[in-house]
Amino acid sequence: MHLPNTHRLWISIAILSSSFIVRASAGTITYNFDTGTPALSAGNSAPITQTVNGLTATFNGAYSIQDNSTYNSPYVIPTFSGLYLNPNGVDRSILEIDFSAPITSLSFSFAGPAYGAFDNVGQTISIMAYQNLVVNGGQVASSSTTAPSATWSDTFQTGTANLDGAGATFNIVQIETSGSGPSAFLADNFVVNTQTTTPEPASLGLFIAGLAGLGFARRLRHNLR
Repeated sequence: MHLPNTHRLWISIAILSSSFIVRASAGTITYNFDTGTPALSAGNSAPITQTVNGLTATFNGAYSIQDNSTYNSPYVIPTFSGLYLNPNGVDRSILEIDFSAPITSLSFSFAGPAYGAFDNVGQTISIMAYQNLVVNGGQVASSSTTAPSATWSDTFQTGTANLDGAGATFNIVQIETSGSGPSAFLADNFVVNTQTTTPEPASLGLFIAGLAGLGFARRLRHNLR
């Protein structure tokens, strides 16, 4: 038996709406080592794990937690919030950060310490991003920032380093320094952007209407038998 055109329309709506559109939205998460879970204290050594808003970041390398509030001028870093990552005096140690879900961008505050006779030497901070696996030359995104030089008696020179995936997502980040002489950096306030998908309200409404239409058509087909 043929169904009326109205009933055919309901069935068409249901089929089309079963693949409703999702809208991508970004969320911002900050790791400052002061407010994440678990709680940290000065002296904690890598690997250092912090969970904020459901996203877990694990910081690996020759780094430990230091407390900015325990230092006196000129070694207080004004751009740091309190606890921060310190390279333990290890030259050119790579900081690797593993995230539990993909992110789209990362930025952080850094301070460039001086090393006695090697002061007044600038350095380059490089950020490389990977998806799931670190492969030489397999970065999905990269960036570099020139850090100001400092003298041993001067305040630490500070700045911000940024990496934007330009549409690509990644869950592993490696940060390293290069330059003449010893090279290292202190870091705090890592800010990442995540991407989540949610149903568009209009499409979700259409999907619900489609399901109702399927139920109506099924009942009608049963009654016409």
